[in-house]
Amino acid sequence: MSFNWYIRTVTIALVSVGFMATLLIEEVGWGFKAGCLFATVITGYLFVKRPPKFSHLLWNIIAVIIFAVFISDYILLSKDLIASGSKFLMVLVALKLLDVNTRRDFLLLFTIIIFEVLAAAASTVSPLFFAVLCLFIITSIWAMMIFNLKRDHEEWSKQSSSEVTLPKSLFGAPFIAVTGGITIASVLITFILFMIIPRMSVGFFNIKSLDTIKTTAFSDTVKLGELGTIKLDPTIVMRIELPESSELVRKKRPLHMKGATLDTYDGINWKRTLFKREKVTRTRMSVFEHLGRKNRDAIRQDIMLEPVNSTVLFALPDWNRIEGGFIRLFNDRGDAIRVPTVPYRKTKYSVWSTPDGIIEDTLNEQDMMAYLALPEKTELIMALAKEVTTNMTEDIDKARAIEAHLKGNYGYSLTTKKGEGETPLNDFLFYTKQGYCEQYATAMAIMLRTIDIPSRLVTGYLEGQWNPFGDYYVVRQQDAHSWVEAYIKDLGWVTFDPTANSGLINAFSYSKLTMYMDTLIWRWNRHIINYSFEDQVSGTKGIESRISALIKTIKSFSSDIKTNSKKRGNLLLIVLLIPITAVMVIFYINRSKKRKHPDKTPLFYLKMLAVIKKDNGMERLDHETPRAFAERTGIMEVTELTDIFEKIRYGNKGLEYKSDTIPGLMEKLLINKAKPA
Repeated sequence: MSFNWYIRTVTIALVSVGFMATLLIEEVGWGFKAGCLFATVITGYLFVKRPPKFSHLLWNIIAVIIFAVFISDYILLSKDLIASGSKFLMVLVALKLLDVNTRRDFLLLFTIIIFEVLAAAASTVSPLFFAVLCLFIITSIWAMMIFNLKRDHEEWSKQSSSEVTLPKSLFGAPFIAVTGGITIASVLITFILFMIIPRMSVGFFNIKSLDTIKTTAFSDTVKLGELGTIKLDPTIVMRIELPESSELVRKKRPLHMKGATLDTYDGINWKRTLFKREKVTRTRMSVFEHLGRKNRDAIRQDIMLEPVNSTVLFALPDWNRIEGGFIRLFNDRGDAIRVPTVPYRKTKYSVWSTPDGIIEDTLNEQDMMAYLALPEKTELIMALAKEVTTNMTEDIDKARAIEAHLKGNYGYSLTTKKGEGETPLNDFLFYTKQGYCEQYATAMAIMLRTIDIPSRLVTGYLEGQWNPFGDYYVVRQQDAHSWVEAYIKDLGWVTFDPTANSGLINAFSYSKLTMYMDTLIWRWNRHIINYSFEDQVSGTKGIESRISALIKTIKSFSSDIKTNSKKRGNLLLIVLLIPITAVMVIFYINRSKKRKHPDKTPLFYLKMLAVIKKDNGMERLDHETPRAFAERTGIMEVTELTDIFEKIRYGNKGLEYKSDTIPGLMEKLLINKAKPA
């Protein structure tokens, strides 16, 4: 086959890879992608069939028109550089295939494809991009090699004044093996550089990388009934790892990942009226601590949060420390953690919370009034609360009684009907007696307030579904939940969940294949997309701690050798047996070969000399033979070990000669402290 065939083939391959990259760009609609695919297939077919040449003037006019459309789209419609730029590149590739003739044309086309891959890299977080990148590297290497070979082939033909025959095996298995090896080396070097180059944020492409998950459940105002509308939405919100004591936490109770708190209910809407917030203290790089709380038996949660249309960070109640790549964090009056602005990207952070979930706090008069405020028409609710808590004096017992009453006497349903009650809450409590978490939580909060127990509504998420492949929870929109925090004197804010148990069970179960694929996506996002400077520091600290542990182990062994002679003997025996065993294995493998004189002094004899020098202060002199030195020491074990050494060293004996007696003699030598008989 000719060079032209190979060049056209690798060009089509590069165009295909570039188009696959643009498919990962979420900002470009699928309708536009389908249209560009159709146009690219047609122009690609004409390119292979060698279309007629276009004048450069016509091509330049078309390029200017396309660029003008791109600018108009960016200014008037999308206002997104990546979206408009990607469309421009896709159209440009499709048209450029009609005008590829010279080497300069090919170079321009390949440059456009590189920008397509860069646009995908700047906009997508899909693990499929890694596969596209590998294909791009392979096809790029093929293209460069083929073009260089073609250039050399043309020069050879000119020098020889005749056409040089192209070898049939030029692009065979060796060519593929070489390009594959170069690709692997390139990916490996890139990975190493990725791990060691300091991380930084580039604001130009990082302003808005992803669309946020639309939800109103964590705003400052929530209408009764809004939370139920997202209970069927399977969109993933976050993934939660529990690196420490995960089994203990899972068996103890369902996780309630707290988001926002609302303090005022007017009969229809919950509102947040206590807007006071405090800046969380930053104690060191990427570490924020609630200085008023103790870090006692904390449960660690490693969270990968999707871009949610809220400034709230989710965590188990009573958090005391957060680590993440934040500039500032705030803690509002309801103990919700907030970032300054809505994050338009995935957020990775770790948070530590106390296991009991009780938030220590004190209420001033203004807060107390807000948490005891009642809507209109609550007489029946007050009577019910007093009936349920009859003969009870402690607030904690009253709260538990109301929680148990709601759990045991009401049904869970997302499709509630209108009853004859004057208010939606009266409908739930006295007529329909069916509802979802938001109605349960509202009912308990108002019942508590009617008996003078401050309360507030909490919105957040339940733990979701456990992923056994990655050991983390997958939390979706359908896991949205609301519950109650009641202020109990001398304790603080205590969590109560009055929703019927059937409402706490995830009704949606996803297949093992879905969970496995989610694990791959999660690991890609966690270790690649969100790999940060903090991860580099953590990895460095991990390596440092392992080295420190190794040094401590070595020092511990050294200390044992000095303080316990028996342990020292056992250690030396192990040290001796390892090389002896290795030599024996080598001997048996090569037993058919003639045994040679060993060229080096056996290790046991060197160990013996070291022991005598340490314990008896005697050294073998340079002019002294092994036998003379043994006689000078007057130690029986030294004499016997020297006898074995001479027969091995000079008597054509193998290292296995009397190897079973050497450890015993060495042990006696150590026990007797190398003293003469």
